[in-house]
Amino acid sequence: MKSYLADWILPVASAPIPDGAIVVDDAGRILFLGARGQMPAGTDETYYESSVIMPGLVNAHTHLEFSDLDAALGEPGMEFTQWIGEVIKFRFGGERVKKSDSIRMGLEQSAQHGVAAIGEIATAPVVPEDYLCALPCPVDLRVFFEQLGSDDAMVEQKIAAIEQFFGQVEAASSCASANQVVASVSPHAPYSVGDRLLDQLTSYALKRRSAVAMHVAETLAEREFVETKTGPFIEMLKSLGVWRPEAYGNYGSILAILQNLSQCESSLVVHGNYLNGEELDFIASQRANMSIGFCPRTHAYFGHTRYPLEEMLERGINVAVGTDSRASNPDLDLGEELVEIHRRHPDVAPETILRMGTSNGAKALRLEESFGELNEGQTARFFVRKVADTSSPFAWLEKSV
Repeated sequence: MKSYLADWILPVASAPIPDGAIVVDDAGRILFLGARGQMPAGTDETYYESSVIMPGLVNAHTHLEFSDLDAALGEPGMEFTQWIGEVIKFRFGGERVKKSDSIRMGLEQSAQHGVAAIGEIATAPVVPEDYLCALPCPVDLRVFFEQLGSDDAMVEQKIAAIEQFFGQVEAASSCASANQVVASVSPHAPYSVGDRLLDQLTSYALKRRSAVAMHVAETLAEREFVETKTGPFIEMLKSLGVWRPEAYGNYGSILAILQNLSQCESSLVVHGNYLNGEELDFIASQRANMSIGFCPRTHAYFGHTRYPLEEMLERGINVAVGTDSRASNPDLDLGEELVEIHRRHPDVAPETILRMGTSNGAKALRLEESFGELNEGQTARFFVRKVADTSSPFAWLEKSV
């Protein structure tokens, strides 16, 4: 047996444990979780000085293909459609590392920062084996294959690509890898997915009992597009030669899009920066199968108005946390996202913030049976975070360490 000792253990499922210990058997299961003085004798001890132990973190939303970036694209606060232009230029122009290498870099960075599970948005072409690389600590992934387009003639081809992707993931799951990959579906966003494609993607997710993730209410310009079919997104789509007004007629409100997504067994509303009260009420009414993915430092990068986090939590909405990508974020450190939440929302209880990066994320990705909490009998998936102050279990939220 091995024991792991720290100044604090944060099980999430129960109260913080000072001077705590986790005892793990040879099969990697937690035999004991409690005070150091009460742990079984005769264990091989590892003591983490000035540290807290918490469940492996859950990054509910990221794009690992941009993990080779040294700095975010564009400039802080720039208009969103202009930033999308920077993303397109980076993705398709100039020299960069192979996509598979960037994904591997992102997985390594995530594991280094204590992330045990990831909600990954993947763009074509997707190679499931890219996510099965060896890591010091395994990472489980829910890979949402992103689709976009407004050409109805291409819908069947896109659904066929989704079907092929699911089959490839199932085949890849037999590979010798500690990482686990689960296939899922992602309509990109209201401005980039025509009505017919959105309907077919949610229908496919229903058929496969798959989770879905969609960027919704990310900007005010997106709301303008949905409600009035005017604004910067129209000009962007025209400039790209893909504006088809006839493809966008059935969903004249953000609420209608949310109602579509709510049919699925599990849906993750990504960002939700500009959801209104009616929309939040609807998500709350569907809290058993709908979650919101909040990306705090990306939110700050674009200079969005205050995030409605308190309003979401008051309604009992399951809010998970993601890093988004290094195209809008300095790194993939989910712990720093939690520090950012505490800085900008100081009235939110630290325990709640920790749940957003652990158990809430696990629920959002339908991984709650294996991730998000520390309990006796479970596989030991925990993260050791060095802290500058051990006077309280959540002092680490006060500043970056």
